Amino acid sequence: MRNPNNEEINIEKIVNVVFEYLFNGTYKDKLYSKPKSYKDNPILNNLMLDTDITTKPLQDRTVDEVMFEYLKKFKFNTNSEYFTLMVKFIILFRESFNISAKKNDNSLMTEYSSIVNAENVPDSCNDFYTDFLEMNNFFGINSDKEKIEIIDLIQHFCIWLYKSFYTKSKLSLASN
Repeated sequence: MRNPNNEEINIEKIVNVVFEYLFNGTYKDKLYSKPKSYKDNPILNNLMLDTDITTKPLQDRTVDEVMFEYLKKFKFNTNSEYFTLMVKFIILFRESFNISAKKNDNSLMTEYSSIVNAENVPDSCNDFYTDFLEMNNFFGINSDKEKIEIIDLIQHFCIWLYKSFYTKSKLSLASN
């Protein structure tokens, strides 16, 4: 959704709303990380600081950095409501990615998204939607419109990853 009225995006407000909703709300026990403030979440913290990671080579950027870059790139192309949904999506996708990694390697001592590149992120999309979102009542994202938007965001994110050379994998879209 484009920002037709050049609406001012209040990043501080969005970061605080998303942090409170996800990490201090009803679903906090369903998440992998347990940050005490937005500063403990690398994506939310980087949004607040407006970090510049473009000096880092593409192949050296972690999933966390790539997710932040995605949000930073599109924050001025949307309105506050849609950008808030984008931030929720990215934070929840990150949580799902880290939960899956921990299930596969119980000895993992750090958040997987902070140490690996984004090459395999598209492979996590189905699990994110069916095993994470559906199993957790979509984290309160209940309207059909927002569920469709989440699917669109998954597709957009994965296409952006591919076009930005963060992955060689294309998202396979199932057809009915």
